[in-house]
Amino acid sequence: MKLKHLLLCAATLALISCDVRIDSPTEPSKDKGVVVVTPTPVTNQVVINSFTGEPVVIAISGLTTLRWSVSGPLGTACRIDPAIGDVPTTGFASINLVSTTAFTLLCSVNGLNPVNRFLIITVIK
Repeated sequence: MKLKHLLLCAATLALISCDVRIDSPTEPSKDKGVVVVTPTPVTNQVVINSFTGEPVVIAISGLTTLRWSVSGPLGTACRIDPAIGDVPTTGFASINLVSTTAFTLLCSVNGLNPVNRFLIITVIK
């Protein structure tokens, strides 16, 4: 019985992790324990904690700094479009702009279940 539950738990590891506990018998005369399997969701979710610009309104050729913070499992990859490209999960980039630009921070784990956040920096002419 114990092996059956452990195999079932192992077979579902792609979707969940399992917390397996083998309870001791309550009476010494009994020779079987109880296997308790508790599924726990695996958190492969990427979370964009913040994506900001400072300042968000600038003059032509003015400088703005984009800052971002992303939480996620090992293998989380992020990029900022347009023009910046691949970035670490936490960082900043200072750029000069000549026109209003809408930036997109896009993050995922192995390209699956991407999440994004948008930011517009306005250039006053």
